[in-house]
Amino acid sequence: MGQFFSRETDLFYGKHEVAEVDQEEMSGEEEMFVEDEKTGLEEKAAEVKKSGEDEKFGEEEKSGEDEKTTEKSTAEKSLNSKTKSSKDPYENCTKTFNGHRDMIRIKNFTTDSLPDPYNKIEDVYKLTMALVYLTVRIKTKCVSSKRPDFMPDTKKECSYPLSEKRGEKCYSTGTGRVCDVVTHRGRKCTCTECSKSQTPKKNCWTIKVFTATHVVFDGEEAADAICTLFYDDNDNTDRNKYLRGFKKIWSDSGGDLCLLSTVTCDEGLSTKLFAKIREFNNYWKSLKTLHEKQKSKERLVILVSHPHGKEKRISVGFGLDIGAIQGLRYSKFIYNSPTCPGTSGGPVYVLGYDWFATEFVHGGGMNDFTDIENIFKSNPDLITKLFPSYQTGSSVIPLSFSSVYYTEDTSSEMATENSEELKILNIDPKFKFSNYSARWYPDFITNFIYSFNWFQNT
Repeated sequence: MGQFFSRETDLFYGKHEVAEVDQEEMSGEEEMFVEDEKTGLEEKAAEVKKSGEDEKFGEEEKSGEDEKTTEKSTAEKSLNSKTKSSKDPYENCTKTFNGHRDMIRIKNFTTDSLPDPYNKIEDVYKLTMALVYLTVRIKTKCVSSKRPDFMPDTKKECSYPLSEKRGEKCYSTGTGRVCDVVTHRGRKCTCTECSKSQTPKKNCWTIKVFTATHVVFDGEEAADAICTLFYDDNDNTDRNKYLRGFKKIWSDSGGDLCLLSTVTCDEGLSTKLFAKIREFNNYWKSLKTLHEKQKSKERLVILVSHPHGKEKRISVGFGLDIGAIQGLRYSKFIYNSPTCPGTSGGPVYVLGYDWFATEFVHGGGMNDFTDIENIFKSNPDLITKLFPSYQTGSSVIPLSFSSVYYTEDTSSEMATENSEELKILNIDPKFKFSNYSARWYPDFITNFIYSFNWFQNT
């Protein structure tokens, strides 16, 4: 069905990005993962300030005053540091390319952001914005004890993301897409709130989300995951919605695709999501015939994600179906749409491909390197468009191996996230090419996906 490369020098298989705690998420959601360190710092600074004011009414040793002044200064500096860091999540990014500027903010995305001739096709823009609406950030707080040691089909050359942290508390973020909404009239709601209520709502809706398996590996991780919807702009987070209480419906570790579901009694949210799914499907159908399947030609690739666990960005580029060049029965893509930590699991739209038969999410992983290297060498004209730094012969793409970011639970309570506490795990440096996704699907899985409800609802 689909495999993906990206031109990025960071490998995105297992690119679980630990994002700093978002202030806007903490309102009404304090119990989700961690205590708000920023608020704590503000309170500490306020207490020190108040203490300084109270000194007017009592005698204080000069040394004590100096000590409090120092404490106040330290607290304020720490707070300013946190605030500055939260405003620029890309400042400490380990990427070695300048693709951040090409990851477009939602509020800045227009038809002019699309390459010619697609900037003249209104449905391409409308499809992209529908995809933006359905894209969610996925945040987990633990690592499953069942994560394998190595990625499938890599001959034990590639460690599975976060395998060294199995069974531990570990915050990470990825991306996903709402793919289906199912209505249940007259069924008692079992959402997080209703399950605690004596009078649960009588109508509910099941919301399904696609992501990568390495983002949410199994039910253990799904149970503690939270999806943030409509996180499009750091300056306007009031519209953010949250979904919790997920279950794993189906996953394929080899294919790196995972389907999650949760229940909600929010009729307004469910209705809007369902309408947007239908809208997206309609645009997809109108565009499917626009681009004939020319197997060896580049085609438009649009990726929506939450890089660094922050607000959504849109990445636009072109891709090549290496699977078609190899004569395989499934697609295997490379593309130059810029990506970053946190992009894993994000929906990837490939113009002209059957969306229903190919659920593409951004992965990373690698497999079959010898064949890929041979393709690069035998098709330099095709490859150089996507990989300008690639050279045939003995030289290959410059290497820069990826890392997995995580925060350890260092106390009896959940560890508070901040950039200074982040640890780094280096992924096995034996990769010849970065961002190879080993995802592909046998025919029986294709048939299974065709059975999902959205085909009946559209």
